[in-house]
Amino acid sequence: MMEDFERIMSIAKEGRFDEARKVVQELDISETDKVRYNMMLWQLENKRHCPPPQPDIPKAPVISMILGIILICAAFFFNGSTQTATMLTGLVMAGVIPAIYCLREKARNDKLFDKRGAMSSMYSAEGADMNFPWRIPSASVIITMVTGIAILTAALYCYGNANDSLPDVIALILAAAGSALIAASRVLARSFNGTFMWAAISLSALFLGLGTGNILMFPESVITAAVFIVIAGLILLLYPLEYRLICNAFCSEQVDAECIDLQSTFGRRNSDPRYRAIWKYEYDGVTYIHRDITAYKCPEPGEIRSIGISPGTPHNIFTGKAPVSALLFSASGFFILAFLLLYLMPPA
Repeated sequence: MMEDFERIMSIAKEGRFDEARKVVQELDISETDKVRYNMMLWQLENKRHCPPPQPDIPKAPVISMILGIILICAAFFFNGSTQTATMLTGLVMAGVIPAIYCLREKARNDKLFDKRGAMSSMYSAEGADMNFPWRIPSASVIITMVTGIAILTAALYCYGNANDSLPDVIALILAAAGSALIAASRVLARSFNGTFMWAAISLSALFLGLGTGNILMFPESVITAAVFIVIAGLILLLYPLEYRLICNAFCSEQVDAECIDLQSTFGRRNSDPRYRAIWKYEYDGVTYIHRDITAYKCPEPGEIRSIGISPGTPHNIFTGKAPVSALLFSASGFFILAFLLLYLMPPA
């Protein structure tokens, strides 16, 4: 391995980068090692280092949100005033504190220079429209998101304090409403993946609520309730297919994009590396630099690929892959359908 590395570096130091890349491809090593070698060659050729993976996400509101969600879940282990106080504290930490932080940071950052504009000069001499580093969302996005989280919290409260079936139905309806509001906040933020994900959750919760409510109000109409629940399960089970179909419909414009950078993160003990490709493409006279979703497989620096973009929002792109969350949605849909099947099976 070291001999191969020294050979590649010696060729690169002479400026023969294309020859060095051919040597990398001919080596009998893993695809992960080939990607690492190509990243080093690309950095040497461009005489600069890759920026860190994601140093732009603020830690304070993220930690507060995580602790708040933990408190909200922990509240169901208590009763009475202790439960209420724990849930309210969790809601404040999960929603209010991050919202205050975001609004304060937005007011402060508006007075400072445009970090994206400064960073775009690293990738493009003429400047470009970028979708990173992270920016403070607008007030409408924050308010919609916090309201959706509050409604989801109310749904959890109704479900946790249910003594009969009616609060369960109310909880599912509230869950659908809260998820719909969060999906609306993603629309306002122009987040492609977030909109689809929360819209699927909202629709699934809505049909689950309709099915549960149908069983409660019309006990003899089992078939109708089963249809609603099947629809809810299929929405999640078929999410990967739905994601691809919707992306193909919205990202209808094909452009040639160049992979100009790779940002890498590593799993446990620096194994199972994951990558985020940074694409550069032009549309309607504007240059765009887009950081893609995380993936285990990635293109090589300098690779040209045809990708789909949304004409109205060119930063919404589709490279042919679905996010990792799509598999989790499919698993959830499978369990819903399996539970329904067990419910409908006659006793032995």
